[in-house]
Amino acid sequence: MREFAHQLNDCWFVIERSEMIGSKPLGRHVLGEPVVLVRTADGAILALQDRCPHLGVPLSYGRLGPKGLVCRSHGWSFDRRGHCTSIPGAPQEHLDDIRVQSYRTQELDGQIWISRSTTAELPDRIVKSHAASPSIFLWEKKCAQSAAQMRSRVKIQGLDEGSVVQIDLDGPLGCAARITLCITPETAGTSRIFASARFVGSWLPPWLAQRMTMPKIRRHAHPQALLGSDLST
Repeated sequence: MREFAHQLNDCWFVIERSEMIGSKPLGRHVLGEPVVLVRTADGAILALQDRCPHLGVPLSYGRLGPKGLVCRSHGWSFDRRGHCTSIPGAPQEHLDDIRVQSYRTQELDGQIWISRSTTAELPDRIVKSHAASPSIFLWEKKCAQSAAQMRSRVKIQGLDEGSVVQIDLDGPLGCAARITLCITPETAGTSRIFASARFVGSWLPPWLAQRMTMPKIRRHAHPQALLGSDLST
């Protein structure tokens, strides 16, 4: 995990699908760190280290309250910046130095991207693809192998190296599609892969281009086709 630890400071990873994030806190992992995700009343995603600084109780056991995410143990509340906003019975001035690690998030095409960096932006190739056309979710897979191993498998297949891989496919009658894989490091021995596809060029109506190209996308984007047949889940 050490070889990837620095990446969370300047890289983005898909941590979950949008439809999985609601008002009930959800615990996940990125690079060995526990992360809690919850959707606030205004639709924004709150992402914090899943550990209350008081006694270490997972914040994913808590609930949303009027002042943020409330720890189940003693009712400490935290806003989306990770600042403590309330401690039952404690004066407000005592809260200024209490905080938990917060993460930046960006929601694109039904997926939640996450980063700890305060300056790094989501890669242009991801943002530009999103702006060009909506994506189609293909699959998600949890693998009992590290992200380093999964990246090596992708590289062996002759694809681009990196945590975000984009594969271009030519279809019939000038249709073209782009498959995007995000290999997200969870722990030292597990990773999650999120796969989606979008159409990047066709003179055909979108519905017809999709109908004609999806069979090829499914063949080429199948987990076994991209990563091999001996994956453990």
